[in-house]
Amino acid sequence: MCSVPLLELLGIHVLSDFFPANPLALLLPLIVSAVLASLCTVCQARASFTLLVLVCVSCIGGIFLACTVRNGSLCCGTPSERITHVEGVLRFDTSLSDRGNTVFQVQLDSVGDRWGNRFSAKGNLMLLSHETQGILEAGTRIGADGHIWSPEKDLNLFYVDSVTAIEASRCSASLRLRILAWAQQRLDLLGEPIAGALLLGTASAEGRVKGLAVEAGVAHVLALSGMHLQFFVLLIMPILTLMFGAAKGRMVAYPFALGYVMLVGFKPSLTRALLMLSLGPWKRRFGMITILWMSYVVQTICFPKTIDSEGALLSYASLAAILLLAPSLSALFHPYLTRMLASALATSVTASLGTGWLSILLFGAWYPVGIIVSIIVVPLVTLLFIMLVLYLITGNALAANAVRLLSDWFTKVVMVASEWSAGHHWASTLRFWACSVAAMLTVAVIVGYACRTKRKRNGQTYDVGFSLRFSKRHQ
Repeated sequence: MCSVPLLELLGIHVLSDFFPANPLALLLPLIVSAVLASLCTVCQARASFTLLVLVCVSCIGGIFLACTVRNGSLCCGTPSERITHVEGVLRFDTSLSDRGNTVFQVQLDSVGDRWGNRFSAKGNLMLLSHETQGILEAGTRIGADGHIWSPEKDLNLFYVDSVTAIEASRCSASLRLRILAWAQQRLDLLGEPIAGALLLGTASAEGRVKGLAVEAGVAHVLALSGMHLQFFVLLIMPILTLMFGAAKGRMVAYPFALGYVMLVGFKPSLTRALLMLSLGPWKRRFGMITILWMSYVVQTICFPKTIDSEGALLSYASLAAILLLAPSLSALFHPYLTRMLASALATSVTASLGTGWLSILLFGAWYPVGIIVSIIVVPLVTLLFIMLVLYLITGNALAANAVRLLSDWFTKVVMVASEWSAGHHWASTLRFWACSVAAMLTVAVIVGYACRTKRKRNGQTYDVGFSLRFSKRHQ
Protein backbone atom coordinates (compact mmCIF):
# COMPACT_ATOMS: atom_id res chain seq x y z
CA MET A 1 0.00 0.00 0.00
CA CYS A 2 1.43 3.37 -1.01
CA SER A 3 1.80 6.05 1.64
CA VAL A 4 1.81 9.21 -0.48
CA PRO A 5 -0.85 9.45 -3.23
CA LEU A 6 1.13 12.09 -5.15
CA LEU A 7 4.18 9.85 -5.42
CA GLU A 8 1.94 6.93 -6.33
CA LEU A 9 0.39 9.04 -9.08
CA LEU A 10 3.86 9.86 -10.40
CA GLY A 11 4.77 6.17 -10.36
CA ILE A 12 7.51 6.49 -7.75
CA HIS A 13 6.24 3.52 -5.75
CA VAL A 14 9.43 2.52 -3.95
CA LEU A 15 9.93 6.03 -2.55
CA SER A 16 6.29 6.36 -1.53
CA ASP A 17 6.51 3.32 0.73
CA PHE A 18 8.94 5.13 3.02
CA PHE A 19 7.40 8.59 3.11
CA PRO A 20 4.89 9.61 5.80
CA ALA A 21 1.22 9.13 5.05
CA ASN A 22 0.28 12.75 5.82
CA PRO A 23 1.33 15.11 2.99
CA LEU A 24 1.66 17.91 5.58
CA ALA A 25 4.68 16.01 6.87
CA LEU A 26 6.42 17.05 3.66
CA LEU A 27 4.84 20.46 3.10
CA LEU A 28 5.16 21.91 6.60
CA PRO A 29 8.98 21.98 6.89
CA LEU A 30 9.26 23.18 3.30
CA ILE A 31 6.81 26.05 3.88
CA VAL A 32 8.48 27.10 7.13
CA SER A 33 11.94 26.96 5.57
CA ALA A 34 10.81 28.90 2.49
CA VAL A 35 9.20 31.67 4.56
CA LEU A 36 12.18 32.05 6.86
CA ALA A 37 14.63 31.85 3.98
CA SER A 38 12.72 34.68 2.28
CA LEU A 39 13.07 36.76 5.41
CA CYS A 40 16.80 36.05 5.38
CA THR A 41 17.12 37.71 1.96
CA VAL A 42 15.47 40.97 3.08
CA CYS A 43 16.91 41.20 6.56
CA GLN A 44 20.34 42.49 7.48
CA ALA A 45 20.83 40.00 10.33
CA ARG A 46 21.06 37.00 8.03
CA ALA A 47 23.00 34.90 10.51
CA SER A 48 20.22 35.24 13.10
CA PHE A 49 17.51 34.25 10.65
CA THR A 50 19.60 31.36 9.34
CA LEU A 51 19.89 30.12 12.91
CA LEU A 52 16.13 30.55 13.28
CA VAL A 53 15.54 28.41 10.19
CA LEU A 54 17.76 25.66 11.57
CA VAL A 55 16.07 25.76 14.98
CA CYS A 56 12.56 25.63 13.49
CA VAL A 57 13.31 22.75 11.17
CA SER A 58 15.06 20.92 14.01
CA CYS A 59 11.98 21.33 16.21
CA ILE A 60 9.79 19.97 13.42
CA GLY A 61 12.16 17.02 13.04
CA GLY A 62 12.03 16.37 16.78
CA ILE A 63 8.24 16.38 16.74
CA PHE A 64 8.15 13.91 13.86
CA LEU A 65 10.67 11.65 15.60
CA ALA A 66 8.58 11.65 18.78
CA CYS A 67 5.47 10.81 16.74
CA THR A 68 7.31 8.03 14.94
CA VAL A 69 8.45 6.45 18.22
CA ARG A 70 4.95 6.82 19.71
CA ASN A 71 3.28 5.27 16.67
CA GLY A 72 5.74 2.39 16.76
CA SER A 73 4.52 1.26 20.19
CA LEU A 74 2.20 -1.70 19.87
CA CYS A 75 -1.38 -1.05 20.95
CA CYS A 76 -4.41 -3.23 20.24
CA GLY A 77 -7.96 -3.74 21.47
CA THR A 78 -7.46 -7.21 22.96
CA PRO A 79 -4.99 -8.86 25.38
CA SER A 80 -1.81 -9.88 23.59
CA GLU A 81 -2.05 -13.52 24.68
CA ARG A 82 -5.27 -13.87 22.66
CA ILE A 83 -3.81 -12.63 19.36
CA THR A 84 -3.67 -15.36 16.72
CA HIS A 85 -3.97 -13.26 13.56
CA VAL A 86 -2.33 -10.01 12.46
CA GLU A 87 -2.63 -7.82 9.39
CA GLY A 88 -0.45 -4.93 8.35
CA VAL A 89 2.00 -3.42 5.88
CA LEU A 90 5.65 -4.43 5.59
CA ARG A 91 7.99 -1.63 6.68
CA PHE A 92 10.99 -3.20 4.93
CA ASP A 93 11.66 -6.06 2.55
CA THR A 94 11.57 -9.50 4.14
CA SER A 95 14.94 -10.86 5.19
CA LEU A 96 16.51 -14.02 6.57
CA SER A 97 17.89 -14.46 10.07
CA ASP A 98 21.19 -16.22 10.74
CA ARG A 99 19.21 -19.44 11.34
CA GLY A 100 17.35 -19.26 8.04
CA ASN A 101 14.06 -17.93 9.45
CA THR A 102 12.12 -15.34 7.47
CA VAL A 103 11.75 -11.98 9.23
CA PHE A 104 8.80 -9.64 8.58
CA GLN A 105 8.77 -6.12 10.04
CA VAL A 106 5.13 -5.05 9.95
CA GLN A 107 3.21 -1.87 10.74
CA LEU A 108 -0.04 -3.23 12.15
CA ASP A 109 -3.57 -2.34 11.04
CA SER A 110 -5.62 -4.98 12.85
CA VAL A 111 -5.38 -8.15 14.93
CA GLY A 112 -7.69 -11.08 15.56
CA ASP A 113 -8.26 -13.93 18.00
CA ARG A 114 -9.07 -17.60 17.52
CA TRP A 115 -12.80 -16.96 17.66
CA GLY A 116 -12.69 -14.81 14.54
CA ASN A 117 -13.05 -11.43 16.24
CA ARG A 118 -11.17 -8.52 14.68
CA PHE A 119 -9.73 -5.53 16.57
CA SER A 120 -8.03 -2.35 15.45
CA ALA A 121 -4.31 -2.09 16.23
CA LYS A 122 -1.34 0.15 15.63
CA GLY A 123 2.39 -0.07 16.14
CA ASN A 124 5.28 -2.11 14.80
CA LEU A 125 5.51 -5.89 15.12
CA MET A 126 8.23 -8.32 14.09
CA LEU A 127 7.03 -11.61 12.60
CA LEU A 128 9.24 -14.69 12.50
CA SER A 129 8.55 -17.66 10.23
CA HIS A 130 10.48 -20.92 10.43
CA GLU A 131 9.83 -21.50 6.73
CA THR A 132 11.92 -19.78 4.08
CA GLN A 133 9.57 -17.43 2.26
CA GLY A 134 10.07 -15.60 -1.01
CA ILE A 135 11.04 -11.93 -0.98
CA LEU A 136 8.13 -9.59 -0.22
CA GLU A 137 8.67 -5.90 -0.87
CA ALA A 138 8.20 -3.09 1.59
CA GLY A 139 4.67 -1.72 1.35
CA THR A 140 3.06 -5.13 0.74
CA ARG A 141 -0.01 -5.83 2.88
CA ILE A 142 0.13 -9.25 4.54
CA GLY A 143 -1.92 -11.35 6.91
CA ALA A 144 -0.38 -13.94 9.23
CA ASP A 145 -1.63 -16.59 11.67
CA GLY A 146 0.38 -17.59 14.71
CA HIS A 147 0.93 -16.47 18.29
CA ILE A 148 2.76 -13.85 20.35
CA TRP A 149 5.91 -15.12 22.02
CA SER A 150 5.98 -14.60 25.82
CA PRO A 151 3.58 -11.64 26.01
CA GLU A 152 4.79 -10.70 29.49
CA LYS A 153 8.39 -10.44 28.28
CA ASP A 154 8.36 -9.39 24.62
CA LEU A 155 5.20 -8.13 23.01
CA ASN A 156 6.81 -7.31 19.67
CA LEU A 157 7.63 -10.82 18.43
CA PHE A 158 5.04 -12.93 16.62
CA TYR A 159 5.69 -16.54 15.58
CA VAL A 160 4.09 -17.25 12.22
CA ASP A 161 2.37 -20.50 11.25
CA SER A 162 1.19 -19.24 7.85
CA VAL A 163 1.40 -15.93 5.99
CA THR A 164 -0.51 -14.55 2.98
CA ALA A 165 0.14 -11.52 0.78
CA ILE A 166 -3.24 -9.75 0.74
CA GLU A 167 -2.36 -7.07 -1.80
CA ALA A 168 -0.80 -8.08 -5.11
CA SER A 169 2.58 -6.66 -6.04
CA ARG A 170 2.65 -3.59 -8.23
CA CYS A 171 4.21 -3.63 -11.68
CA SER A 172 7.28 -1.71 -10.51
CA ALA A 173 7.57 -3.94 -7.46
CA SER A 174 7.47 -7.13 -9.50
CA LEU A 175 10.16 -5.74 -11.83
CA ARG A 176 12.38 -4.89 -8.89
CA LEU A 177 11.84 -8.31 -7.34
CA ARG A 178 12.61 -10.01 -10.64
CA ILE A 179 15.91 -8.12 -10.86
CA LEU A 180 16.77 -9.06 -7.28
CA ALA A 181 15.84 -12.71 -7.88
CA TRP A 182 17.98 -12.83 -11.03
CA ALA A 183 20.95 -11.26 -9.26
CA GLN A 184 20.59 -13.53 -6.21
CA GLN A 185 20.36 -16.62 -8.41
CA ARG A 186 23.51 -15.59 -10.25
CA LEU A 187 25.37 -14.95 -6.99
CA ASP A 188 24.24 -18.29 -5.56
CA LEU A 189 26.25 -20.03 -8.28
CA LEU A 190 29.40 -18.84 -6.51
CA GLY A 191 28.58 -20.92 -3.45
CA GLU A 192 29.64 -18.08 -1.12
CA PRO A 193 27.06 -17.29 1.59
CA ILE A 194 28.18 -13.68 2.09
CA ALA A 195 27.83 -12.66 -1.58
CA GLY A 196 24.10 -11.89 -1.57
CA ALA A 197 24.19 -10.18 1.81
CA LEU A 198 27.17 -8.01 0.90
CA LEU A 199 25.96 -6.79 -2.50
CA LEU A 200 22.15 -6.95 -2.40
CA GLY A 201 21.11 -7.38 1.21
CA THR A 202 18.52 -9.93 0.05
CA ALA A 203 19.56 -12.62 2.51
CA SER A 204 21.64 -12.89 5.63
CA ALA A 205 24.99 -14.55 5.53
CA GLU A 206 25.42 -18.12 6.63
CA GLY A 207 24.83 -18.43 10.37
CA ARG A 208 28.41 -19.51 11.13
CA VAL A 209 30.04 -16.73 9.11
CA LYS A 210 27.70 -14.07 10.48
CA GLY A 211 28.27 -15.25 14.05
CA LEU A 212 32.03 -15.07 13.57
CA ALA A 213 31.72 -11.56 12.13
CA VAL A 214 29.66 -10.43 15.12
CA GLU A 215 32.20 -11.78 17.61
CA ALA A 216 34.99 -10.21 15.57
CA GLY A 217 33.34 -6.80 15.87
CA VAL A 218 32.81 -6.37 12.11
CA ALA A 219 29.18 -7.40 11.68
CA HIS A 220 28.48 -4.04 10.01
CA VAL A 221 30.37 -5.08 6.87
CA LEU A 222 27.79 -7.82 6.16
CA ALA A 223 24.79 -5.48 6.50
CA LEU A 224 24.08 -2.93 3.77
CA SER A 225 25.11 0.49 5.04
CA GLY A 226 26.59 3.78 3.95
CA MET A 227 29.95 2.07 3.52
CA HIS A 228 28.54 -0.11 0.74
CA LEU A 229 27.04 2.91 -1.00
CA GLN A 230 30.49 4.53 -0.90
CA PHE A 231 31.94 1.37 -2.47
CA PHE A 232 29.37 1.61 -5.25
CA VAL A 233 30.01 5.31 -5.91
CA LEU A 234 33.80 4.83 -5.88
CA LEU A 235 33.37 1.98 -8.36
CA ILE A 236 31.47 4.06 -10.93
CA MET A 237 33.24 7.39 -10.39
CA PRO A 238 36.31 6.64 -12.58
CA ILE A 239 34.04 5.82 -15.52
CA LEU A 240 31.83 8.87 -14.98
CA THR A 241 34.89 11.12 -14.56
CA LEU A 242 36.26 9.99 -17.92
CA MET A 243 32.90 10.56 -19.58
CA PHE A 244 31.76 13.83 -17.97
CA GLY A 245 34.68 15.23 -15.98
CA ALA A 246 35.17 15.38 -12.22
CA ALA A 247 32.50 17.98 -11.37
CA LYS A 248 29.74 16.67 -13.62
CA GLY A 249 30.72 13.08 -12.79
CA ARG A 250 29.83 13.64 -9.14
CA MET A 251 26.43 14.98 -10.18
CA VAL A 252 25.77 12.06 -12.53
CA ALA A 253 26.79 9.59 -9.81
CA TYR A 254 23.80 10.57 -7.69
CA PRO A 255 21.10 9.00 -9.96
CA PHE A 256 23.14 5.78 -10.02
CA ALA A 257 23.39 5.80 -6.21
CA LEU A 258 19.64 6.46 -5.95
CA GLY A 259 18.94 3.59 -8.32
CA TYR A 260 21.10 1.22 -6.26
CA VAL A 261 19.32 2.20 -3.03
CA MET A 262 15.89 1.81 -4.66
CA LEU A 263 16.90 -1.65 -5.87
CA VAL A 264 18.24 -3.03 -2.59
CA GLY A 265 15.79 -1.11 -0.37
CA PHE A 266 15.89 2.00 1.80
CA LYS A 267 17.92 0.67 4.71
CA PRO A 268 18.50 3.22 7.51
CA SER A 269 22.23 3.70 6.93
CA LEU A 270 21.83 3.68 3.14
CA THR A 271 19.20 6.41 3.39
CA ARG A 272 21.50 8.50 5.59
CA ALA A 273 24.40 8.09 3.15
CA LEU A 274 22.18 8.97 0.17
CA LEU A 275 20.97 12.15 1.87
CA MET A 276 24.52 13.19 2.74
CA LEU A 277 25.54 12.56 -0.86
CA SER A 278 22.73 14.79 -2.10
CA LEU A 279 23.83 17.53 0.33
CA GLY A 280 27.45 17.22 -0.76
CA PRO A 281 27.55 20.52 -2.74
CA TRP A 282 27.06 22.42 0.56
CA LYS A 283 29.83 20.53 2.37
CA ARG A 284 32.41 23.31 2.12
CA ARG A 285 29.95 25.99 3.20
CA PHE A 286 28.44 24.26 6.23
CA GLY A 287 30.90 21.52 7.19
CA MET A 288 30.36 17.78 7.56
CA ILE A 289 28.87 17.97 11.07
CA THR A 290 26.14 20.31 9.85
CA ILE A 291 25.55 18.12 6.78
CA LEU A 292 25.15 15.10 9.07
CA TRP A 293 22.67 17.01 11.23
CA MET A 294 20.72 18.20 8.17
CA SER A 295 20.56 14.63 6.88
CA TYR A 296 19.19 13.46 10.21
CA VAL A 297 16.46 16.13 10.16
CA VAL A 298 15.48 15.35 6.55
CA GLN A 299 15.46 11.60 7.20
CA THR A 300 13.33 12.06 10.31
CA ILE A 301 10.74 14.13 8.45
CA CYS A 302 10.70 12.48 5.03
CA PHE A 303 11.70 8.88 5.81
CA PRO A 304 10.27 8.17 9.28
CA LYS A 305 10.13 4.42 8.67
CA THR A 306 13.92 4.26 8.40
CA ILE A 307 14.84 6.42 11.40
CA ASP A 308 13.12 4.37 14.13
CA SER A 309 15.63 1.51 14.26
CA GLU A 310 18.87 0.37 15.86
CA GLY A 311 20.60 0.61 12.48
CA ALA A 312 19.90 4.34 12.17
CA LEU A 313 21.05 4.98 15.72
CA LEU A 314 24.33 3.12 15.22
CA SER A 315 24.90 4.76 11.84
CA TYR A 316 24.57 8.33 13.11
CA ALA A 317 26.50 7.62 16.32
CA SER A 318 29.48 6.11 14.50
CA LEU A 319 29.69 8.85 11.88
CA ALA A 320 29.34 11.63 14.47
CA ALA A 321 32.18 10.10 16.50
CA ILE A 322 34.35 9.86 13.37
CA LEU A 323 33.76 13.48 12.37
CA LEU A 324 34.38 14.83 15.88
CA LEU A 325 37.35 12.79 17.07
CA ALA A 326 39.04 11.04 14.15
CA PRO A 327 41.08 14.09 12.97
CA SER A 328 42.74 14.51 16.38
CA LEU A 329 43.59 10.80 16.65
CA SER A 330 44.85 10.76 13.07
CA ALA A 331 47.23 13.61 13.94
CA LEU A 332 48.49 11.54 16.89
CA PHE A 333 49.18 8.47 14.72
CA HIS A 334 50.61 10.39 11.75
CA PRO A 335 54.23 10.70 13.03
CA TYR A 336 54.44 6.92 13.35
CA LEU A 337 52.26 5.69 10.47
CA THR A 338 51.56 6.65 6.90
CA ARG A 339 48.76 9.18 6.36
CA MET A 340 46.37 6.56 4.96
CA LEU A 341 47.01 4.01 7.73
CA ALA A 342 46.79 6.69 10.44
CA SER A 343 43.43 7.86 9.07
CA ALA A 344 42.12 4.28 8.83
CA LEU A 345 43.17 3.46 12.41
CA ALA A 346 41.68 6.70 13.78
CA THR A 347 38.41 6.06 11.94
CA SER A 348 38.20 2.49 13.23
CA VAL A 349 38.94 3.51 16.83
CA THR A 350 36.41 6.35 16.95
CA ALA A 351 33.67 4.39 15.17
CA SER A 352 34.07 1.39 17.47
CA LEU A 353 34.22 3.40 20.68
CA GLY A 354 31.45 5.73 19.54
CA THR A 355 29.02 2.85 19.12
CA GLY A 356 30.34 0.58 21.88
CA TRP A 357 27.90 1.78 24.54
CA LEU A 358 24.99 1.34 22.14
CA SER A 359 26.12 -2.19 21.31
CA ILE A 360 26.28 -3.06 25.00
CA LEU A 361 22.85 -1.57 25.74
CA LEU A 362 21.14 -3.03 22.64
CA PHE A 363 22.91 -6.36 22.20
CA GLY A 364 24.65 -6.96 25.54
CA ALA A 365 28.22 -7.03 24.24
CA TRP A 366 30.95 -5.00 22.55
CA TYR A 367 33.92 -6.49 20.75
CA PRO A 368 36.94 -4.12 20.78
CA VAL A 369 38.97 -6.48 18.63
CA GLY A 370 36.97 -5.03 15.75
CA ILE A 371 39.14 -1.89 15.96
CA ILE A 372 42.08 -3.79 14.49
CA VAL A 373 40.09 -6.28 12.43
CA SER A 374 38.22 -3.50 10.60
CA ILE A 375 41.50 -2.15 9.19
CA ILE A 376 42.12 -5.56 7.61
CA VAL A 377 38.57 -6.47 6.67
CA VAL A 378 37.39 -3.21 5.06
CA PRO A 379 39.96 -3.36 2.20
CA LEU A 380 39.06 -7.03 1.70
CA VAL A 381 35.36 -6.21 1.58
CA THR A 382 36.01 -3.33 -0.82
CA LEU A 383 37.78 -5.63 -3.26
CA LEU A 384 35.13 -8.29 -2.72
CA PHE A 385 32.36 -5.79 -3.49
CA ILE A 386 34.09 -4.73 -6.73
CA MET A 387 34.63 -8.33 -7.81
CA LEU A 388 31.00 -9.18 -7.06
CA VAL A 389 29.80 -6.32 -9.26
CA LEU A 390 32.12 -7.39 -12.08
CA TYR A 391 30.98 -11.00 -11.79
CA LEU A 392 27.31 -10.00 -11.69
CA ILE A 393 27.68 -7.92 -14.86
CA THR A 394 30.08 -10.05 -16.88
CA GLY A 395 30.03 -13.53 -15.31
CA ASN A 396 33.81 -13.57 -15.66
CA ALA A 397 35.52 -16.68 -14.25
CA LEU A 398 38.49 -14.67 -12.95
CA ALA A 399 36.13 -12.45 -10.96
CA ALA A 400 34.40 -15.55 -9.57
CA ASN A 401 37.73 -17.02 -8.45
CA ALA A 402 38.69 -13.69 -6.85
CA VAL A 403 35.37 -13.65 -4.96
CA ARG A 404 35.99 -17.14 -3.57
CA LEU A 405 39.57 -16.28 -2.58
CA LEU A 406 38.60 -13.03 -0.84
CA SER A 407 35.67 -14.71 0.91
CA ASP A 408 38.00 -17.39 2.24
CA TRP A 409 40.42 -14.74 3.55
CA PHE A 410 37.54 -12.88 5.17
CA THR A 411 36.35 -16.03 6.94
CA LYS A 412 39.84 -16.82 8.24
CA VAL A 413 40.37 -13.29 9.60
CA VAL A 414 37.05 -13.16 11.45
CA MET A 415 37.62 -16.67 12.78
CA VAL A 416 40.92 -15.66 14.42
CA ALA A 417 39.36 -12.49 15.83
CA SER A 418 36.36 -14.46 17.12
CA GLU A 419 38.66 -16.84 19.00
CA TRP A 420 40.35 -13.85 20.66
CA SER A 421 36.99 -12.41 21.74
CA ALA A 422 35.96 -15.78 23.18
CA GLY A 423 39.05 -15.82 25.39
CA HIS A 424 38.76 -12.21 26.58
CA HIS A 425 35.22 -11.69 27.84
CA TRP A 426 36.35 -8.87 30.14
CA ALA A 427 36.99 -6.68 27.09
CA SER A 428 33.28 -6.71 26.16
CA THR A 429 32.09 -5.01 29.34
CA LEU A 430 30.80 -1.49 29.84
CA ARG A 431 33.63 -0.75 32.30
CA PHE A 432 36.33 -1.53 29.73
CA TRP A 433 34.51 0.59 27.14
CA ALA A 434 34.30 3.54 29.57
CA CYS A 435 38.03 3.32 30.33
CA SER A 436 38.82 3.16 26.61
CA VAL A 437 36.65 6.20 25.85
CA ALA A 438 38.24 8.15 28.70
CA ALA A 439 41.70 7.37 27.32
CA MET A 440 40.66 8.31 23.77
CA LEU A 441 39.10 11.62 24.83
CA THR A 442 42.15 12.51 26.91
CA VAL A 443 44.48 11.85 24.01
CA ALA A 444 42.20 13.73 21.58
CA VAL A 445 42.07 16.81 23.84
CA ILE A 446 45.83 16.82 24.40
CA VAL A 447 46.61 16.40 20.71
CA GLY A 448 44.04 19.03 19.73
CA TYR A 449 45.49 21.53 22.18
CA ALA A 450 49.02 20.78 21.03
CA CYS A 451 48.07 21.28 17.38
CA ARG A 452 46.36 24.60 18.09
CA THR A 453 49.33 25.80 20.11
CA LYS A 454 51.73 24.84 17.35
CA ARG A 455 49.68 26.62 14.69
CA LYS A 456 49.42 29.71 16.89
CA ARG A 457 53.15 29.72 17.57
CA ASN A 458 54.05 29.28 13.91
CA GLY A 459 51.73 32.12 12.89
CA GLN A 460 52.63 34.46 15.69
CA THR A 461 54.20 37.80 14.73
CA TYR A 462 56.36 39.97 16.89
CA ASP A 463 56.84 43.72 17.00
CA VAL A 464 59.06 46.02 19.02
CA GLY A 465 56.21 47.74 20.79
CA PHE A 466 56.61 51.20 19.28
CA SER A 467 56.21 52.85 15.92
CA LEU A 468 58.67 54.91 13.95
CA ARG A 469 57.72 58.03 12.02
CA PHE A 470 59.76 59.44 9.22
CA SER A 471 59.32 62.94 7.90
CA LYS A 472 58.81 63.56 4.24
CA ARG A 473 61.99 63.83 2.28
CA HIS A 474 62.66 67.33 1.03
CA GLN A 475 64.00 67.56 -2.41
